[in-house]
Amino acid sequence: METMTDIEQVLSNLFEGVVNAYNIEANVSELPYAVFSVGTTPRSTKEGIYRYDHNVDISIVAGSFDKCKSITSEVVKKLLDLRGDDLTVTNLAESGEGDSDIHVNKIECLIIELV
Repeated sequence: METMTDIEQVLSNLFEGVVNAYNIEANVSELPYAVFSVGTTPRSTKEGIYRYDHNVDISIVAGSFDKCKSITSEVVKKLLDLRGDDLTVTNLAESGEGDSDIHVNKIECLIIELV
């Protein structure tokens, strides 16, 4: 029986070299950073599990709009690069908000893992 990929570890690796990332809400004072969460749902038939749906939420927090946008673009590119035989990235959506000091971009997607 095949086991599920550790999507949280895959995402942690994805952020390396781009931005410090945390998979929990953290009291972080140094900008920029990212926070992410993953909700996983197994999909099955009577033969067993045939895929896992990983709902991913990422928040990019930075001190300027330009920095936030460039980090978001790099993370989206790396998310799309995850696509392969066993992983599909779909339902990708971005939204942003900010004020004069802090800018936040949210990335949401569904990573489908075939087993």
